[in-house]
Parts: sequence; structure tokens; C-alpha cells
Amino acid sequence: MKKNLTVRLLYTILGIILIGFAVAFVRIASLGTDPFTTLNLGITEFTGLRYGITSILTTTIATIFILFVDKRLIGLGTILNILLVGNISDIIVNFGLGTFGQAEALWLRIVIAILGVLFLAIGAAMNIVANLGVSPYDALPLVAETLGKGKIRFQYARIVLDFSSVGLGYVLGATVGAVTLVSAFLMGPLLQFFRIKFFKLLQKFEAN
Repeated sequence: MKKNLTVRLLYTILGIILIGFAVAFVRIASLGTDPFTTLNLGITEFTGLRYGITSILTTTIATIFILFVDKRLIGLGTILNILLVGNISDIIVNFGLGTFGQAEALWLRIVIAILGVLFLAIGAAMNIVANLGVSPYDALPLVAETLGKGKIRFQYARIVLDFSSVGLGYVLGATVGAVTLVSAFLMGPLLQFFRIKFFKLLQKFEAN
């Protein structure tokens, strides 16, 4: 039991770190950001708040909603996500831009953006599979999946959520780019793919 909890904790912590790096990478690439980051950046532009603060506010509001719908999705991972992801992103962005400056070469920005999208899908999948509380944003399509009683598939609920976030973020002042559109279309399927892979890996760890 202790070994199983240790593996799930590692999944959760590593997943949150990857999400923080992912958000930073897509911000640094300046080719558009993933949908939730786009929403937060839109709010940041509109209010003037620091990104890390905006992230805490939006995830807290989503968490309150989820508590009323399916509180089983809320746990340690949720709290760590609320407190750490936005701040990790701010630290990496400030360090990266302060040390290396803005990446100019398009190929380098594309590589950074691709890594960001992959890290985001992998990190979110690890959080979901760990089942110690998922990020509030990732929990929303899970709620839709549960409420739909099998009629609403996770990846499709995620796509709807992502496009809604992009639209609202854009209206509030965020920049929409290639990464934004690619993420809106592919994040749901990518997340589902890694979710299955990491679930199988976790089962192997728990079987030994």
C-alpha cells in the first residue's frame, strides 16, 4: 500500500512540475498558448494581475464548482496544482527570458512549443491517473464524462472546454496563435492517449 501511494505521489508531483514547465514553454515560444493558459493570459491582460495570481484565482473558482459536483476529484494534487503551476511557469519564463532572451529562430520556437504541448498532455495525464486530485481545469471534462453517464467522451468534452477557453481568452485580450489552435484540437486526444499509457504503467507498478 505504501509503495502504491509513493508511486502515485511521484506521478502527481512530476505531473505538476511538467505542467508548470509546459505553460512556461508555450509562453516563451510566443506562437500562441494552450487553451487554459490563453484564458489566464486574457484575464491577466484585462486585469493587470501577474499570471501566477490569475492562475490561482481561476483554478480556485473551478475547484469550488467541482466540490459541489464531484468532490472525489479534489485532493492533494488539486491543491498543489493551484499553488504551484502558475508560479513555476512565472519562474521559468523570467529565468529563461532573463538569461537567454527571447528566442528568435522560428524552428527553435516551434520545438519549444511542441515540447510544451507534449509536457502538458503528459503532466495532466499523470495527475489524472494518480487519482490524488487532478488540476481543476482537467477535472472539468471528467465531470462532464461522469454526468453524461457514458454519453459524453472525455476527449470531446475537453475539446469543447478548450475552444470555450480560447474564445474567452481572446475576447479578454490574449493572443491566439498556431499552438492555441493545435492544442484546442489535439489536447483532448493526446491527453486520453497518455492517460491510458500511464494507467497501464501504474497497474504494472502496483502488481509487483
